[in-house]
Amino acid sequence: MLIQTFINIYRFFKKQIIGDKSLNAVLVVIEHLKENARNRDLFRISRHDGRIKQIANEIHKGGRGLEKLLEDCTIREIASGLQYFLLNLKKPLMPTYVQSLALTDSPGVAPELIAQDILGLLKQELAANHLVLLIAVLDLLHHSLRCSPADELAGSSVPISMLPIFFNMQAEHISHWRRVAMIFMEIIRFSPSYFQIDTEEYNDSGLPNFAHQNRGVNNALLQQRLLEMNVVLRRYIIRQGNRGDCCDFEAYQPRAPTHLRRHTRLHF
Repeated sequence: MLIQTFINIYRFFKKQIIGDKSLNAVLVVIEHLKENARNRDLFRISRHDGRIKQIANEIHKGGRGLEKLLEDCTIREIASGLQYFLLNLKKPLMPTYVQSLALTDSPGVAPELIAQDILGLLKQELAANHLVLLIAVLDLLHHSLRCSPADELAGSSVPISMLPIFFNMQAEHISHWRRVAMIFMEIIRFSPSYFQIDTEEYNDSGLPNFAHQNRGVNNALLQQRLLEMNVVLRRYIIRQGNRGDCCDFEAYQPRAPTHLRRHTRLHF
């Protein structure tokens, strides 16, 4: 009887996506990132692989060295370390059968409807540490989209680099990956309706946000900046099309270039 009890306990913890110590470490890292959400480079991939792995290992151990790393490492390294840890979980952050709702090409269904179906399933199916972890990550993404600065050329730092953490995209998904990205943005937008997500208004008059004032400005430079900004857009060919706007949480088609703009490009 005692042996069977130990076996059941072992099976329970083996099924867990993350242990208590690691989860607590993730929550500490996420709070640190939220405090620095105004940093434009939050979701740009860092090149310091050694530090990234060190941060991920410390999160996994839930050790005391994490606080020291948060002090010594850059915000990009910390964010990349969290991403590296999440990519190497025992199980996908989003279960495979839930991912399939977004990865299946359904052109007749609006992205926001798919996103709400996904959130409903996640709320119904996930429990314990898995649910806490998912809510914490969505909270970080929702907070960063509301708080991250934008500029007149590239908008804001949309966390496209987090896409592989939620969706295991394969070669057959490349043709409609932008639609998956739109669904991802809608998941973030609707997450407060399903989970306890911090929706407190953030106001910083010292750093103006240009997203409302400069939509569709210089699409060529926008594409170039996005290519530099995240890992997903380096993996897939980017063409003119929809992009997510972090302030309005919407996707819009870039404006068609005017004759004046065409004439300007010929001169340059």
